[in-house]
Amino acid sequence: MHHDSLPGTVPYDTTTCGRCGHALPEDGVTGLCPRCELSLALEGPADCDDDPPVRGDLGGYEMLEEAGRGGMGRVWKARQPGLGRLVAIKILPGGEWAGASVRLRFQREAEAAARLRHPHLVAVHDCGEHEGTLWYSMDFIEGESLAERIQRRPLTPREAAVMMEKVTRAVAFAHGQGVWHRDLKPANILVDQAGEPHVTDF
Repeated sequence: MHHDSLPGTVPYDTTTCGRCGHALPEDGVTGLCPRCELSLALEGPADCDDDPPVRGDLGGYEMLEEAGRGGMGRVWKARQPGLGRLVAIKILPGGEWAGASVRLRFQREAEAAARLRHPHLVAVHDCGEHEGTLWYSMDFIEGESLAERIQRRPLTPREAAVMMEKVTRAVAFAHGQGVWHRDLKPANILVDQAGEPHVTDF
């Protein structure tokens, strides 16, 4: 069984591990067997502190400024030519020197998120490779993370209940599509200027 990949990626067989080729368990949702998942978790991402800053264009997008950093790379605010909209571009650290397993994990993250469309999930639009560096574009959420929001002022019990209902419904939707969020935390929930939450970093 196969599913469509993002532009610029290779479709993969969802019945076998994309890294070692062994059969996947029936409840596998990441495209990797348990042994490879553990190996990737221990290996971790490359250190993005050593990466040079991005300048100019990347994949046709006008890079504006760094917007944040996550467990699998830097996120940049960018403008999409033609449409003129702002997007977020996530870039795999390490460029062409990033290990094959890390690159595979990054591609799997993009493909999993691209399958999801929900008002409280950050949508992935496009992906590609530029001079050996993998990237993908997604919604740009003008606001802050829930972690930053809580640090400024704790939520009232009612605010927390309303926000968590939206977050849990969004995550349940993703689970229903066979995509599991393995790092759900306040830093991976973005809150827009209207106070609406958006789950990111699958």
